[in-house]
Amino acid sequence: MKLNKFLIKSFKMLGVVVLLCFITVLLLSLSPKGSVRVRILFDGHPVTAIRSDPRYTKVQSRAPHQTVYTIPYKDGYDSSDESYMVTQFKIRQVSVFKIANHLVPRM
Repeated sequence: MKLNKFLIKSFKMLGVVVLLCFITVLLLSLSPKGSVRVRILFDGHPVTAIRSDPRYTKVQSRAPHQTVYTIPYKDGYDSSDESYMVTQFKIRQVSVFKIANHLVPRM
């Protein structure tokens, strides 16, 4: 009986933690800088997500006609297939939320 109550309480606390993480990600996705940090975090680089300072790149934004944010090269990391270094992100807007994707360099 005590084990059953403990498990129920544990699952409720886990649910609260997951819900708080989900709300935090949604709130961070309201700004372009926050969405870049969320993308870096989802790519598996939490320290870089906290430490980096994404900046709007006016020159890069003109060429693809998209909003482009850049992180310093020292904070860059390899893509999942290790074919390029991730330092630039293009931002697209869905409703009020902003979503950051890697800007793949052309070869």
